[in-house]
Amino acid sequence: MSALIVYFSTTGNTKTVATRLAETTNFPIEQLQPVDPYPDAFDEKMARWHKERDSDLRPDLSTTVDTSAYDTIYLGYPIWSNNLPAVSRTFLDTHDLSGKNIIPFCTNGGSGFGQSLDRIRQLAPDTTILPGFEIYNTLIDHSSSLESWLEAQKK
Repeated sequence: MSALIVYFSTTGNTKTVATRLAETTNFPIEQLQPVDPYPDAFDEKMARWHKERDSDLRPDLSTTVDTSAYDTIYLGYPIWSNNLPAVSRTFLDTHDLSGKNIIPFCTNGGSGFGQSLDRIRQLAPDTTILPGFEIYNTLIDHSSSLESWLEAQKK
């Protein structure tokens, strides 16, 4: 399998999971970055996210990701308001992933994948969505569940 890890993170939680995934698998890793970075203050960040969500906006990315050499994309993101962040939606809208596998992984505050899997299916209808990995934010540094999930994928 040729795989690429692509992720978006603002607090570092999803980055931690993506980095552990890359270290465990030796797959290349790319971080999605918006041209206009999100503010550090939580309330300001959420205000922007709600505006993007409510208007179905797609922020421009400063990251260029070439997915052509890969058949599988590990797509990482935080769950915001039970859904897929706008940056991840931009990535799905601007990359032809037809015929590829997407393996989602997310960090969350208790909602699991929320509505994000439905959104991925909507934005990337010609892909195969494989079982993903989700983890509660406070468990990221204290859990071996990522490694256990990866082991189960091999079987």
